[in-house]
Amino acid sequence: RQVSEFAESPSEVTQLHQPLDADRLYFRYTGMGPNYGRLAFFDKGAVSAEFHPSLSCEAVHASGGRGLCLSADRGVVTTYTAYAFDTSTHEVLGEFPLGGAPSRTRVSPDGRTAASTAFVTGHGYDSVGFSTQTMLYDLVSLAPIADLETFTVVHEGETISRADFNFWGVTFLPDGRGFYATLSSAGEHHLVRGDISSRTAIVIHDGVECPSVSPDGTRVAYKGRITTEDGAVGWDIRVLGLLDGQDVALADERSIDDQLEWLDNEHVLYSVPDKSSPAVTNVWTTRADGTGTATLFLEGAYSPAVAR
Repeated sequence: RQVSEFAESPSEVTQLHQPLDADRLYFRYTGMGPNYGRLAFFDKGAVSAEFHPSLSCEAVHASGGRGLCLSADRGVVTTYTAYAFDTSTHEVLGEFPLGGAPSRTRVSPDGRTAASTAFVTGHGYDSVGFSTQTMLYDLVSLAPIADLETFTVVHEGETISRADFNFWGVTFLPDGRGFYATLSSAGEHHLVRGDISSRTAIVIHDGVECPSVSPDGTRVAYKGRITTEDGAVGWDIRVLGLLDGQDVALADERSIDDQLEWLDNEHVLYSVPDKSSPAVTNVWTTRADGTGTATLFLEGAYSPAVAR
């Protein structure tokens, strides 16, 4: 496919700067023009991106033959919806209402389960007093499973419950049966491991936001909260070994506010605002072992999702 079937002009087709060693890469197109915000994708070996025939997304993820697109319908009253879609046919399979502005989404490797995070109050993770809602969905029956705030949380063997709990950044285990996520309370951020069948989440590490588990299930890439030189909230990006506890800083010193995506077991992807405009973002990549340097992967893109 040399030119997108749905692109309105060749100038709106962005280019990969590195080869894609995966079946497909989905992303939100952020290049300026009439296609801004549309769901786009590269197939393996393709030289140009294609656009989904109907969907625009604030965030997207896809795996195992299904995807979830978090969308905003901006009118007199703005409404937010999560659309489940088939990655083979582009068919929209179903939809779920969102309680606020979309933030993060993930689909399990088997394509059966998905998660969304939306801001109920506030507009960013550096805001004071923000509140999130994180939902799990069954993409086979097309029904909600649960709000993570209904899960029982266990810390050091004891059940804990606080009014200020916020969950975000779900990432599913390779077998699709459980997940990791961030739990925030009293200004602290914890990595929890959740079990969907028992509706429980166990705190296993501190200082982890927006986790993303590696394809082999041995590591979690995440952003760690820091204070920048001007006193603002910022984040560095890191990888935590789940077996040995090794915590490695990655080779990008910019503040990265994103949920990283694994390109493969050796590299991660993430979005960075372009210097021309905060509305335009580019996807960068760096090695997961902290060596090397960060390099540009895809211009005019946000929310990269490697569909395996």
